[in-house]
Amino acid sequence: MTDTQDSSNDALAGLSVPTPDVTTPTTDDPTEQRVPLDRFRSVTQENQTLRSQLDELSKWKQEQEDAALSEVERERVAREKAEADAASAHALVKQLERGAWVRSAAVAAGFADPEDAVALIDLDGVSEYDSAATAVRTLADAKPHLVAQTSSGPRPMAGPLGGTTAALPTDKDGNPDPRSAVGQDLLNYIRRGN
Repeated sequence: MTDTQDSSNDALAGLSVPTPDVTTPTTDDPTEQRVPLDRFRSVTQENQTLRSQLDELSKWKQEQEDAALSEVERERVAREKAEADAASAHALVKQLERGAWVRSAAVAAGFADPEDAVALIDLDGVSEYDSAATAVRTLADAKPHLVAQTSSGPRPMAGPLGGTTAALPTDKDGNPDPRSAVGQDLLNYIRRGN
């Protein structure tokens, strides 16, 4: 054994290591081995105890390392941590801003769900609203099914008994066809209830 193994064995000497309780299988299946419930509970309890001891030792080690640092080193570590936090916050703000540009451009482009554009466009390539609009147009051209379909012509309207009726016919200028007004006075009479 080497010196490092001796020192690690000395450090572990104070800890109790549970020995496995070997039992014979109680079923006919030789591959299945059952652990008695009381043994399972005791091993689980020991595991929880060891984890709490490990957490305490980790905290103690961190405190010892912090105490060993000089005042200048502690300030340096705190400054580096603050700089890292600020950098991650700045990166998050940039991602949110770029996502807002893409979302706004997707709404203007008529996307059914603007979040699809945010998910499919690389936000690192977006530097301003114009580049976001260009990326959204490119995406809309590549995947036209993401853009909401607009209907050409009048939308179906509700009939007197509910449901929808077919759209009224129109002439070549898009105006309602006067021949479709036949029966319109009857529908108006029914709707008014006169």
